[in-house]
Amino acid sequence: EAIAAVTCPSLSDLIACWCNLTALPDDFGNRLPNLKHLDLRGNSLTAFPLSFNQLKKLEFLSINGCYKITIEAIAAVAFSSLTRLDAARCNLTALPGDFGDLLPNLKQLDLADNRLTTFPCSFGRLTKLEF
Repeated sequence: EAIAAVTCPSLSDLIACWCNLTALPDDFGNRLPNLKHLDLRGNSLTAFPLSFNQLKKLEFLSINGCYKITIEAIAAVAFSSLTRLDAARCNLTALPGDFGDLLPNLKQLDLADNRLTTFPCSFGRLTKLEF
């Protein structure tokens, strides 16, 4: 509930690791329009609110260890600004078919310790990935 009260248009970094969060407020994206770095590691999130798409400046997102997150939630993270995504240890078994199209500027991607056996064809369109 504490995170629901946050309205800070100038906030650029939010670290809310291991807070036992099960959901984010419906208006989360509207309250933090300048957020660039969001670390939600180790929470019990299953989805993101629709307003999450309002985070147009988001460059880094960590959902590492959010083992209840769904493939639909991953598909909702379509940000042209996102350059780093840490989705390790999320118990993912698949990625959205259009994953490579959703994140055109992605440079760093961590999918370690998931249960992925294949990658979608669109994965090849992540041309900015660095090794």
